[in-house]
Amino acid sequence: MQPVLGLILAGGEAARFGGGDKCLELFQGRPLLAHIQERLALQTSAQVLSANGDPARFSSFGMPVLPDLAAHHNSGPISGLISGLTYAQDHDYELLLIVPCDAPLFPTSLARDLHGALHTGSCARAETGGNPHPVFSLWRTACLPRVLEAAANRARALWRVQEGLSTATLSYDTIPFDPFMDADTPAELAELERKANALR
Repeated sequence: MQPVLGLILAGGEAARFGGGDKCLELFQGRPLLAHIQERLALQTSAQVLSANGDPARFSSFGMPVLPDLAAHHNSGPISGLISGLTYAQDHDYELLLIVPCDAPLFPTSLARDLHGALHTGSCARAETGGNPHPVFSLWRTACLPRVLEAAANRARALWRVQEGLSTATLSYDTIPFDPFMDADTPAELAELERKANALR
């Protein structure tokens, strides 16, 4: 498999966490972002973070921070995708793996698994129980023009972009838990930590 760039999406407002950076909330005593970066590092050649605002607050993580490009600022998840694909192309990557900043238990085999499902398509994404997880996805960087076209047509969500591409979907088991569980609230983060601790 050719080198893969890993992109962490952290551009949301995290209103249900009281605003601020959800990725800096603690999980098992460390920021969520540290867990995400660690898992990505096991399966990608380099990692970057999609986030707006002062990048200095992420300096301890030692990875490039990609703000939304001016033409697509605050356009939803597609903004992070465009920034990631652009950076990947500029650094000669043909594949981009995307994950969110609030799901610290995703498989460490995700890149390899999705690459196996990709074949000649433009994108591959995970699903559990028949429910797709469009953010957990592997993209060919060559599809950037199609993504820009979708953005021009006011697409914001990644699933909507994927609908217009050749997208494969790979199913994962949900036993003992859904590996793509995320935390939209402090209570959900506590539940994620409980599940993770039960596996120790």
